[in-house]
Amino acid sequence: AYYFAASNCSYCRSQLSYLNELRGELRSSNSPVSIEILGVNDTTASTSFQNSLITAARTMAWLQDTPEAAVGARWNVEYRDVVILDSSN
Repeated sequence: AYYFAASNCSYCRSQLSYLNELRGELRSSNSPVSIEILGVNDTTASTSFQNSLITAARTMAWLQDTPEAAVGARWNVEYRDVVILDSSN
């Protein structure tokens, strides 16, 4: 699952905390399915300070979208969308 957010958004930071907890619960449930949740930072929110705030005390990956990759635009996501993929995307 991918969570499209922005590191400069306090609501996004709180939601990422919930997703981080959910990820931990799912991983400890002994599910036969490998589950991964990743955060994707908006292209306009990329300062080191903001990224350090959103990743503090969290273990899930926080990826940086770029204007060149434009993943959010290519996937046609809205701000704070969660995209869930299966093994074949």
